[in-house]
Amino acid sequence: LVLMISMFSISDHYECVESKNMQTGCDMFRKNINCRTKVATPLVVTAHVKIGTNDVKFNAQCAWDSSLSEIRVAFIFLAMIILYAGYSGLGEEHKLKINIFIYGGLVMAILLILSSLSDYIEILDSLADNDNLCSLKGKFAIDPSLKKYEFNCSYTRYYMTSLLTGLSALSILIATYIANQWKKYLPS
Repeated sequence: LVLMISMFSISDHYECVESKNMQTGCDMFRKNINCRTKVATPLVVTAHVKIGTNDVKFNAQCAWDSSLSEIRVAFIFLAMIILYAGYSGLGEEHKLKINIFIYGGLVMAILLILSSLSDYIEILDSLADNDNLCSLKGKFAIDPSLKKYEFNCSYTRYYMTSLLTGLSALSILIATYIANQWKKYLPS
């Protein structure tokens, strides 16, 4: 699950639809909500604005910094390999494989916990850095002539990634503890 969420939040995505197909509203959003220059990532922005008779619906997913996503995905793949080695070691009653699982699992759990914490700190930084955008203040203030608009900033997907990464680390720690207990009962 963490792997799927991480893969879906690895790149930026823009989607904009205008009822009049004039592209002026979409161009305005793309210029003012640019994931690489004007918005602190990670962030999901949804907006619905009526400009005259033109309805503009905009959605931008500003993903994590790519290096964070790639490191998290690498950690998840390594954790899956270590888990496979551990469970096959338990099935074969092979103490060396179980030891590799126990020590590798502990290292992976620590790396996943660090990844989860750094993701959480990144979200907190993004919350603070995007305050003007999300509250529509300062240079992101809405023109008073706009009568109808909806604007929403969301971090839910990114909180879930951080939480699930931490839970994955916890499950690896539990599995290494159980493997260590089972190892005691294996023949020498």
